[in-house]
Amino acid sequence: MSNEIGKETRAAFLEILEEMGTDCQAGGESRKAMITENKEDRTYAFCFADEFAVKAGDKIKNWATEADFTVIRTRSLSAAGSFHYFEVSAK
Repeated sequence: MSNEIGKETRAAFLEILEEMGTDCQAGGESRKAMITENKEDRTYAFCFADEFAVKAGDKIKNWATEADFTVIRTRSLSAAGSFHYFEVSAK
């Protein structure tokens, strides 16, 4: 049961990403991301569909705003037996 929920959650994320994601340059490639802002510490969370090689200090460019961000940390989020998304925190 939990694997089904995990797969459905992943599928929903991918659908939302396709419809509402913004184009970014990250890890040397063009990728779509969902972006949220943490107003308390003025950081941003870029949520990507797949993991890729990126480390603290690397840059991400948001093409919609033409803004550059510096990577702070990364983490992979999984639940209910499924990978959900790759989160890159940036400032």
